[in-house]
Order: sequence, then structure tokens, then C-alpha cells
Amino acid sequence: MRNALLDMSISVDGFVTPEDETSSVLHRWYFQADADSTGHNQRVIKDLQTRIGAIIMGRRTYDMGDAHDGFMNNPYPVAHFVLTHTPPNTLPKGNTSFTFIQDITQALTQARDAAKGKIICVAGGANIAQQYLNAGLIDTIQLHVVPVILGAGKPLFNTPQKQKRLTLNQVHHSSNVMHVRYDVIHEDEEDVDA
Repeated sequence: MRNALLDMSISVDGFVTPEDETSSVLHRWYFQADADSTGHNQRVIKDLQTRIGAIIMGRRTYDMGDAHDGFMNNPYPVAHFVLTHTPPNTLPKGNTSFTFIQDITQALTQARDAAKGKIICVAGGANIAQQYLNAGLIDTIQLHVVPVILGAGKPLFNTPQKQKRLTLNQVHHSSNVMHVRYDVIHEDEEDVDA
């Protein structure tokens, strides 16, 4: 079942977090989606909200959301799985369900059960995304390419263990972001004559 989606905002030069660890420049398109006259940003957000059945994230992404009450009015009222070796002592405000887990495969299995046939979204950060990519557990990559060159930060594609072949699935653009979706071609799907 192809339902593990890696969804990340990224700079033109491939960084998902600026060097100073703030990410507002990369996510402005999401929080100011109403300003997009093409309507593409709103459609992409609505598509994600409709199709996502569970979310997997790293501890740093969780902490950033918690620090800003990001889970108080969470637009994704689905089960969240946080990869960490040290669960927090208290949960954030809001009604979001969190499971803290150490193993990426177990997190994906539990997320699939919780998603009930919907998409499992691997939403950050870079290290978690790389672990899932290198393990061959991502089926689709959706990048929100923001027209900025950061020059440094955390790259999304950092020392992959092996080459990944992709098929372009969809492209939408607005004035402040280009949404690109790729399907990952897994080894068992590759054409031997390619």
C-alpha cells in the first residue's frame, strides 16, 4: 500500500531548516495561504488535511509546536507519532493524540493502523525524513519549494545510502511557493531494462 508521504517545505538550495533553526521563512506560504491569488496553496493544504490519517514527526518538531501552542488548534486532528528516546513529562495543550516511540518501523506500523487507509505523513525534521528515505519506507515525496536560497542549514537530502528514482506526479505553483509531488520507485517496481 503506497501511503507513506514525506511532506516538507524546502529552500531552493535544499535546506529544510535555516542555520539559526528558525523555519518561518520556509512555512510562511502555509500560514499566509489566503494571500495566494491562484488558490493553489489553499488547495494543497485542504488536500493534506483531507487525506492525512496519521503524522510522524521528530522530537524537535514536536518541541517547536509545543513551545508555540502549535497543537492547541491543530488543523490535523489525527494521531501523532513522535520519534524520540526521551518522551516529555507533560503533554501539550489541546486534543491531539501523541504516541512517543523510538523505532521508525514500529512508528510507521502503528501510524498505518491509526490512519485507517489514509496517508501517513512524515512531517519532520530532516533527520527523521532521512531515516525513512534511507530505509525505503517513503512512497511519495511532496516538497513545497520556497524561492529562497538559505546558503546553510539542515539539508533534506544528506548522504543518501543509495540512489532513489522518482516519478513526477504533480506540480502546482503560486507566487511564493512551488508544490512538487514525486512517487518513489521502489526496487521491486523498477524496470530491469531501465
